[in-house]
Amino acid sequence: MYVELVRDVILQSIQRHVKNSGLTREQVLEQIKNHILNTSEEYWKDIPIIKYQEPLCRLGYLYMNAPANATLFERVINL
Repeated sequence: MYVELVRDVILQSIQRHVKNSGLTREQVLEQIKNHILNTSEEYWKDIPIIKYQEPLCRLGYLYMNAPANATLFERVINL
């Protein structure tokens, strides 16, 4: 249930960014992918610089982390 909710939020956010930015869906997805890769590299640094102020960076974070957290949360409340 929560994974589907997160999916819907991500898909709607991507569509809104496409509409507002004038970029194609593929370009937006590529930017999200780049944020994910850059963020992953930053986690290994002593002082990471992660661009959470950028909406597509936050979407990348949501995409990578929310499903696992949602699954854990769902399991906990279904005990």
